[in-house]
Amino acid sequence: MTVNEIIKELEALSSPDHFTKLAHFGIKDNNAIGVKIPDLRNTAMKTCV
Repeated sequence: MTVNEIIKELEALSSPDHFTKLAHFGIKDNNAIGVKIPDLRNTAMKTCV
């Protein structure tokens, strides 16, 4: 997978509700994609193999 393909996949997994949770933890959402950690880990495992 290329970097652009990975970013597109992460954006597809993005959830608008997750941005409110990011703000709760003090994470600024201006550069965040809004992907839950389990989804991020699953994507990482698919791309590393």
